[in-house]
Amino acid sequence: TGFRGAEIYFPKVSVGATENAILAAVLAKGKTQIFRAAKEPEVVALCQYLLRCGADIRGIGSDCLIINGVEQLCGCCMKIPADRIVAGTYLFAILAAGGSAWLEDAPCDEMQAVLQVAKQMGAICQESSDGLYVQAPEELKEIAYLRTGEYPEFPTDLQSALTVAALRAKGNSIIEETIFENRFHIVEPLKRMGADIQILDDKRILIKGGKRLYGQSVEAKELRGGAAMVLAGLMACDKTHISGCNYIMRGYENIGKDLRELGARVVSV
Repeated sequence: TGFRGAEIYFPKVSVGATENAILAAVLAKGKTQIFRAAKEPEVVALCQYLLRCGADIRGIGSDCLIINGVEQLCGCCMKIPADRIVAGTYLFAILAAGGSAWLEDAPCDEMQAVLQVAKQMGAICQESSDGLYVQAPEELKEIAYLRTGEYPEFPTDLQSALTVAALRAKGNSIIEETIFENRFHIVEPLKRMGADIQILDDKRILIKGGKRLYGQSVEAKELRGGAAMVLAGLMACDKTHISGCNYIMRGYENIGKDLRELGARVVSV
C-alpha cells in the first residue's frame, strides 16, 4: 500500500504537476526522479519547506529532482516567501493607472524578467533588499513583442496584467502566450470597455494602445484575468463592476485594501 518511487518524465514543464509529484514522492517508498521539473521559486520554496520537515530532496532549483522517500515528516517553522506574482500585479497596476509606490518585500531577484519589461515601457524601478520602488512614466512605451515562458522568463501569470498596462501605451504591442491555453478571456470584456485588441491566433494578441477605457459590468472567469480586470477598472472612466471575485481572492490576500492604500476607489459589495 502507499506510493512507490518512480521515474517521472513530464512532457511539458508544469508547476502544479511538479509540486504534486514532490508531495507524493517525499513519503513514497524508494527513490523518485522527476525530469523536466519546474524551477519556479514557488517549487523551490516548497522543497525548502519539506527539507526542514525531514524530506530528502536533491537538485532543488534544477529541472531534475531526486527524492528519497522517508518514513515520516515533522513540523517546522518557516516564513512564507513574498509572492512575486502579487508584486508584479501591483507593479503593472502602477503602470496602468500612473503614479508611484513602494512595494515592500517585493522579491526583486525573482522578478528580473518582469522588471526588464517594466523598464522597457519607461518605468523607473529601484531595487533594494527591502523591496521595490516603482514610478510610472508620463507616457508609457509599447512592447514590440513579448513571449511568456518558463521561469526565469516572463511569467504567464502576469500576461493579463501586462496586457492591461499595454493599453495605456501609445503604440502597438504583441504578446504571445506559450504556457496556458485560453489566457485571452479578458480580451472581449476589455474591448467592451473600449480597448482595441485583436486576437491574431490561438497564442498571440495585438494591442493597439492609447484608447480610453470606460467602466462596464464585467465578470472574472479566472484568477489572473480577474485581477487584470481590476487594473482595467482603475484605468477606466466611470464605474466598473466586477463579478466572480471569488476567483481573484484565491490569489490575493486583500487586493481591494492594498489598492485603496494606494489611492484607488475600490469597494467590495
